[in-house]
Amino acid sequence: MSDQIHSFIKLFQERSELLEIRGCIRDGDEPIVLLARWLTESEDHLSDDDISILADIGGMLYQAQFQERKFRPHT
Repeated sequence: MSDQIHSFIKLFQERSELLEIRGCIRDGDEPIVLLARWLTESEDHLSDDDISILADIGGMLYQAQFQERKFRPHT
């Protein structure tokens, strides 16, 4: 991976740690909603490739949330 990719992964890790320190642990739906909201607001400024990549990321988040719900004990 390139240095730029590593720097973004490091940024994601640092942001995750900061959110945890702040007590801002999100449920699985919130990142999906935030991404969808941002895409809605930014759609006119994004290329079709950008939207496709971001839709793939949203799909992966959605799959991860589905798997979490699937294996979560029912209460």
